[in-house]
Amino acid sequence: MKRDTWVYGVVVIWAAIWFATTWQQYLSSLAYYALLLLPIMAFTWFRQELKAKLAWWLYITAWLTVFAGYGLLITTLTGGNTEIATVFIVCCCQDLVLEANVYHFKGLSKINLDAAILLGMVLLTGLGSAMAVSGIGDPRFDNNGLLLIGGVFSPAKIINSFALFLGFWLQFFLLWFTGFIIYYLNHYFLVPRLLKERGIVYYAAGAAGTVAILYPVLAQLIIWLPFNKRFQIVSSQAFDAENAWAVFAVLIGTLPVIVAIHWFRQHSRIASLEKQQVQAELDVLKQQINPHFFFNTLNNLYALSLTRSAKTPEVILQLSELMRYVIYEGQKDLVTLSAEVKYMEDYLHLQKIRMHKYVDVQLDHEGYDPSLQIAPLLLIILIENAFKHGVEPAEGASFLHIKLQTKKDEVYFSCKNSVEPSGKETEKGIGLENLRRRLELLYPGSHTLHTETDGHTFFASLKLQLHAAASPHH
Repeated sequence: MKRDTWVYGVVVIWAAIWFATTWQQYLSSLAYYALLLLPIMAFTWFRQELKAKLAWWLYITAWLTVFAGYGLLITTLTGGNTEIATVFIVCCCQDLVLEANVYHFKGLSKINLDAAILLGMVLLTGLGSAMAVSGIGDPRFDNNGLLLIGGVFSPAKIINSFALFLGFWLQFFLLWFTGFIIYYLNHYFLVPRLLKERGIVYYAAGAAGTVAILYPVLAQLIIWLPFNKRFQIVSSQAFDAENAWAVFAVLIGTLPVIVAIHWFRQHSRIASLEKQQVQAELDVLKQQINPHFFFNTLNNLYALSLTRSAKTPEVILQLSELMRYVIYEGQKDLVTLSAEVKYMEDYLHLQKIRMHKYVDVQLDHEGYDPSLQIAPLLLIILIENAFKHGVEPAEGASFLHIKLQTKKDEVYFSCKNSVEPSGKETEKGIGLENLRRRLELLYPGSHTLHTETDGHTFFASLKLQLHAAASPHH
């Protein structure tokens, strides 16, 4: 992704610092390595577009061309410059880690971390074997029968000694695979079974036992590999202490990474459970929104049908529209503000039909932005509360004044309604508590709900910052 590109800027800065001794060298190295890594940074900048347009095998080919092919070419053209080779190796390893962390491209979407590590081992051991073969006969790296791996690449030597190159590749991979075995035991047994369940003392004992059992066996296997004589990877004696320290170093070196992986997995599981819990709670809250109104309307509809009122078909049609909105639109994360206003208008129209007294109902929504997105069935709760606790129980004249305003991505909604002086407590019931809880889940820290009453009038206002809406689905 584009945000990965800055990582290679860090490589450029460190390369300039590492190989510079003066400010002039630092600034010139900074420009030099920035220009040198420009193709890699361009590749990472357009990575997402490449993954979307290319088949997975074409993407891998492009990746190998940029990171391996281009690196080999530049290193060869600069006469096997060790500094440049080191920078490209770091970039290659770094991008393998980034891909292992994301790996969203087609064909590799099911690759787990262990498979990504093995894939990286194949690529890096191939790179190491290519440099080893390229260094044969070079006095800088091939002395007294001991071969060192330097930052040199000679395509001619690799082709002429291709069998040796493949042999080195296989043996290097087997060497690294012994380290993978230690990592695997640490990841899937020592850390989860001992460190997490039993504590640090048991983990230390288990690690010591693992080192004691594995190091002579693994050291002997490496000693038997023919290339050990050329590279002297391990001591010629399987039971030398330095071989034990090598196994111990792999255990300690991989421990922070493994602990971080386990922490992220646990954190992801907790986050997933929290999202499921929030969604379940929202679903329950949505189910509580309209039962009172629907039951009252059905009772009135039954009464109208007994008297064969001409209003019956209109009430049925209006009620079906409201139920359709609740069932279909109400399940969405967001709807347009215009859809919510239409639902409120239909609701108020049906209330006027079913009520047998005059109510002064006013809905003022002039100048609002109908395209704004809002969580469904939030505003209607204040209107339902006004009818249930103010308008319906009133014996005399009653009123309900509603106002909706928007400014950029901010919504202001208010309801003002009459209440009986000796009536029941206005906020009883689940309506306002339902609204408060949904606002906490959907607009945490981005809403203000205010209610007040003077005994004759109840006033409720809601202020929302819409762009901050949170969805449990994401």
